[in-house]
Formats: sequence, C-alpha cells, structure tokens
Amino acid sequence: MAIDKTNLATVQLMWRREVEAAATYRHLANRERDPVRKDILIRLADQEDKHAAPPPRDTPPIRRKSNAGCRGFSGSPIRTSSCTASNRRRTRRKPNTTS
Repeated sequence: MAIDKTNLATVQLMWRREVEAAATYRHLANRERDPVRKDILIRLADQEDKHAAPPPRDTPPIRRKSNAGCRGFSGSPIRTSSCTASNRRRTRRKPNTTS
C-alpha cells in the first residue's frame, strides 16, 4: 500500500515530535534534583523512545478499513479509539422490532 505525501508528512511530523519529547524529558531529568521526579522523567523519555522506534521487521502490514467521517491531524485518516468506537455505534444494526 502506497502512502500519499500528506499522510507521510503527518507521520514524519508525529515521529519527530516523539523524538523531540524524549530529548526534552532527558534534558529535564538531567537537571532534576528530586530522585522521584527524575525517575518519572526518565521513564517518560524511555516511553517516547519506544514510540519513535521503527516497528520490528516481522510486523504485519496495516490493513486499511473504511473510516468515513474520521479524520486525524491535518485531515489524515489516522484512526483513534474514540473515532473507531463512534463508527461502531453508528453502524451497529438496530434490532428488528416488527413481527
């Protein structure tokens, strides 16, 4: 599946923000004197690093489903759990009450 330029730019921007967030949390952790807060900042940085890491080679490709009415950042079709849930509610069949 080819990705269009708009979606690619959106994903690249989101990735860059993950990398920047990790660097910011590490910088703040290095300056923090309180060991509890420092530990929290380091754990946040580790999580951001995980988000920014490329997927493992054996990860199956993402299959696109219809996402009519759901648009993420910049109009890109990036699904969110709330969007998916609202689609499910909208498309759920109503029980047949006629006899």
